Amino acid sequence: LIEATTPATEVINLGVPGYNLRSELTYFERMGAKYRPDIVLLAICQNDVVDHDAQARRREEASRCTRVDPLHAAPARTLFSSTKQYLTDHSRIYRAAQEAVSAHKPLARAAIWMGLKDELAGFAGLDENLHSALRSYPPTVQHAMQLLQADLSRIDAAVRAGGARLLVVLIPAVQAVDARQLDLTLAYTSYVSGDFELDKPYRQIEGYARTCGIDVINPLRDFRQAQAAGERLYLPGDLHLSATGHLRLARAIVAAIR
Repeated sequence: LIEATTPATEVINLGVPGYNLRSELTYFERMGAKYRPDIVLLAICQNDVVDHDAQARRREEASRCTRVDPLHAAPARTLFSSTKQYLTDHSRIYRAAQEAVSAHKPLARAAIWMGLKDELAGFAGLDENLHSALRSYPPTVQHAMQLLQADLSRIDAAVRAGGARLLVVLIPAVQAVDARQLDLTLAYTSYVSGDFELDKPYRQIEGYARTCGIDVINPLRDFRQAQAAGERLYLPGDLHLSATGHLRLARAIVAAIR
């Protein structure tokens, strides 16, 4: 889309699903810099606020586990749990009912009271898109934000070293744009919408980037206005952008490039 609207510009897509800023820096140094770009676009999603140190510790701990610890083994399956799993795997009606219950907090609480579902999820079960939007950061999220800022500085230094200019693109999370999706995401958790400040991660990342002299595209307000006007910017039941969402984002990027 960017290349189609700027014919004199060659666009090289080096995006890799699942990469975080640390992976992207390594990839840019190994591959991207070879193209000698004029502008480097770096897309940041809210789930890029990741505690790399904690991930490394978990991988190290997992590598040490050579046998099953009986204290932490999976619980024995009962007839009830086996029946639930069978229905989940084979019945569309049952899966639809599960989703309907999980998407509405009163129904979820009723199912918990009747013993049909486990307790509401806490931080470990919270969508990663919302970690950095919490009003009060737990230490892990605070550390993750500091790591993201440090990685952003390293990427900017690598881009500048090649004579290019970094342009950061903040990808709006669906929960920050669509209030209904926020409610659905929180329905089967112990959190409520008041626990979040949805502009917070964008404001923090943009503020830090600008203090470093990095240009930022933050289309959050534009996306909210488009959503309120009836545009479907995300795929149904999914956190990824629709064709309309991609087009709106591409227009914002092209305007910044020009």
